[in-house]
Amino acid sequence: MMGQFIVVDATVTGIEDDDFIQLPQTTELLYNYPNPFNPQTTLVYSVAERGRIRVDIYNIPGEQLDVLVDDMVSAGRYETVWEANDMPGGVYFVKLHSATNQMAMKILLMR
Repeated sequence: MMGQFIVVDATVTGIEDDDFIQLPQTTELLYNYPNPFNPQTTLVYSVAERGRIRVDIYNIPGEQLDVLVDDMVSAGRYETVWEANDMPGGVYFVKLHSATNQMAMKILLMR
C-alpha cells in the first residue's frame, strides 16, 4: 500500500506577533540580575545591527578588570555572566562599547 496523506484542516487564520523575533531598535546595556549580587551576575544587552561589541568590567578608579565579550555579533538580545569570585565587595561598572556608542551602568557586589 502506498503512503497516505491526511489533511484535517490547513486553514491559516492569522499570525500572532509573538511568533516573530523582534530585533532591537537600539544597541544598549539593559540590566543585570541579580543586583546586588554575590558572586555572579547576568548582564543583558541588545544589539541593533551586526557589529563588534565589547563588554568590560571596571572598578571605581577606572581600572579594567575583565573583558566579558569582544566579538562580532548579529542584531539581537544577549546575556553574559560575570563571575566575581576573587573580587572584593563594592561598586563596579559595566561598559558596553559598539561602533556607534558607549554606555555604562553601575553594579553592586555584596560580600
